Amino acid sequence: MPPTDIPPTRASGPAEQANVIAQLAREGVARYRREVSGSTELLIWPEGRVLDLESTYREPNRKRGSAALQTPDSFIAYVKTHATAGTTLTGTVTEKAGSFVALLDYHHASKPNPHDDTAGWAEHTASLALAATPEWARWLAKSGTDLDQKTFAEFLEDNAPDITVPEGLEARQSEKFPSQQELVSLALTLQVKTDVQFGNQIRLQNGEQQLTYRENIEGSWGGDNKLAIPAKFALAIAPFAGTPKYLVTARLRYRAAGGKASFRYEIERPHKIVEDAFNDVKKKIEAETERHVLVGTITPYERKLRSLT
Repeated sequence: MPPTDIPPTRASGPAEQANVIAQLAREGVARYRREVSGSTELLIWPEGRVLDLESTYREPNRKRGSAALQTPDSFIAYVKTHATAGTTLTGTVTEKAGSFVALLDYHHASKPNPHDDTAGWAEHTASLALAATPEWARWLAKSGTDLDQKTFAEFLEDNAPDITVPEGLEARQSEKFPSQQELVSLALTLQVKTDVQFGNQIRLQNGEQQLTYRENIEGSWGGDNKLAIPAKFALAIAPFAGTPKYLVTARLRYRAAGGKASFRYEIERPHKIVEDAFNDVKKKIEAETERHVLVGTITPYERKLRSLT
C-alpha cells in the first residue's frame, strides 16, 4: 500500500502533498523513513531511493541559480545584493577576453573562530563575461590583413569616429599621429584616385611615408605625385562593454606592386589592452564589493541526490 501518512513538510500545501502521494502510489512504494537535516527533508526507502521534499515547499530552502551579467556594474550590483559570509570572487583573463565569477554561497570561516569553517554548496552563482564592443571587434578583425585601396579607404571612413590624437604626442615629430580629419582625407583621396599607377615608397625623417603615383589623364600617364601616408595612428576604444575607452596605437603599412597598392594596419600589443581592461574591472569590483578577487577558477563540488523524479 502506498503511504498516506507523509508528515506535513515546511510550508507545503495540500496540492503539493497530494502530488507526492500520487507519485508514490504510481511507483508502488510503501516503506520509507523521514530524515530531517537542517532545512532539508528527505524520504528514504530501504532499497536506497531518496525523495527530496523541497520541491513541495512554497519556497526553496535557499537561493540557487546562475546569473549571467553583461556589464561590470550589473555584476557588482548583483553581488552586493546577494552576498553572504562565504561569497568568493574569481577572475580569469586570456589574450582576447576576461571573465569573473561569484560563488555567492561558498565556504567561509565562522567568527570569532577563524578555524571553524562553514561549508557552502555554491549553488548560487553570478558570472560576468567581458564581451568585446563592436568597435574593438571591428578593428581587431582587420588587423594584420592586406586590404586593397578601395576596401581600406571605406574601412577608414566607416570607422573614423574611433580615431584620436593622443594628448602630448602630437608635437613629437618622431611619432606624429594623424587626426581624424587627416585620415578621412586620406580615405577620400584613395577613393577618388582609382585610375592611378602607384610607384616608389619614400620614408621621411619625421616618420611619415610617401607613396608616389601617376594619374591616367585622357589615356596617358601624368607626372609623379606624392601621397602622404602616416606611419602610425591612434584609436580611443572601449574594448569591453561597460569599460572606459583606452588608447590603442596601430602601425600603418602599404605595398606597391604592379602599379597597385595594398594597405594594412597592425594593432600594437592588443593583449595588453585586454589585460589593462581586465585589471581595471577587477579593481572596480574589489573596491565596490569590498571583496578580494582571486585570479583563477574554482570548481565547486556537485551534489548529486538520487530522486524518484
